Amino acid sequence: MEISKKLIKLLIEKKLNISTVESCTGGFIINEITTQKDSSKITNGGIVTYSNNQKINIGIDKSIIDKYGVYSYECSSKMAEVSKKIFSSEIGIGVTGFFSEFDNNNNIIKNGKVHVCMYCNNKEYYDLINIPEVIKTKNEQKKYICEKTLNYVYNILNQI
Repeated sequence: MEISKKLIKLLIEKKLNISTVESCTGGFIINEITTQKDSSKITNGGIVTYSNNQKINIGIDKSIIDKYGVYSYECSSKMAEVSKKIFSSEIGIGVTGFFSEFDNNNNIIKNGKVHVCMYCNNKEYYDLINIPEVIKTKNEQKKYICEKTLNYVYNILNQI
């Protein structure tokens, strides 16, 4: 993705380090970043926390999951915070949500909603991304969320 190259260039210019804690994207975002040249200059890594227990194991309060659920702003916020802490980065990204589900037998679509939170300079930024109905496969949905997230992060960092 072209956006990952632009983001890496911007992070190098700003001397910032980025990390992720991802759930539904399964590491797609950190993979896209680390696939690019010079990525080692701007990231120490990322974590995939697909299960609730793994989220709790890395520092997401069980009370957040119990009260708000794993598919929530509150969970993505804590994931971003934990990401910064674990990787000692200036920017932490937390991504959680559910993808669109398609029932081909009944032509029923359940729209996916993904919570993206970013911590940078002690400030939180949040976006709720809705997956368009036309994006049908899980891999396409991951790619869509990855691109949207990287654009979101790039646009914010370009303004600060």
